[in-house]
Amino acid sequence: MCIRDSTYTNSVAVPLLFSKQYRAGACDFDLRHLLVGTFIWDVPGPKEGIASYIAGGWELGSIVTATSGAPFTVTFGGGDDPLNTGFNGDFSMDYADLVPGCNATPGVTRDAQGQPIGFNVHCFTAAPAVPNGVLVGNSGRNRFYGPGLTTVDFSAFKNFHFKERIKLQFRAEVFNILNHTNFAAPNFLNDANNSIDTGNAGVLGSTSTPSRQMQLGLKLVF
Repeated sequence: MCIRDSTYTNSVAVPLLFSKQYRAGACDFDLRHLLVGTFIWDVPGPKEGIASYIAGGWELGSIVTATSGAPFTVTFGGGDDPLNTGFNGDFSMDYADLVPGCNATPGVTRDAQGQPIGFNVHCFTAAPAVPNGVLVGNSGRNRFYGPGLTTVDFSAFKNFHFKERIKLQFRAEVFNILNHTNFAAPNFLNDANNSIDTGNAGVLGSTSTPSRQMQLGLKLVF
């Protein structure tokens, strides 16, 4: 559990210290599961002669990363700074109520326009207002988790040995070689889109990794 926030894109901007129900929840950086695997294979091939310059000296490598999603908070409200905090982006101030028995996070789905959606907006309603005007719903802070991340990086190296201690290495590296889309948590806080009373509530509007990227290089080892 994490009581006090650090500055992350899913942080509640102005936490209400008087209410434990409001401020307590998972840390903004709470990635529950993380798996990283890697290998480097020295491909068998001729070590000498002309054939070694073509079929020898190859290395293949890969890094596979998989993590669970980041937490996020579902809110309700239209801003206007009801607590006079000076922060008008207070869509992160009013928590929504969760409808009992409703599956709020069924996975990445699509709306009628084909936009990816990260939570079921119909599982939430506005909470009753407490005397200070804030809606402290039962859905809580950072209760729900966004999509996980999966990425595969791949590399191919070709080594040219000129002398015992001099080697020229050609490197081809491809990041996210499968070009897999990794969505960030739905509508990170301090953004109107995370509020269930906006037209694009729950839309997965950003990614946590770039698309496939490739780089080439030469490395001289001596």
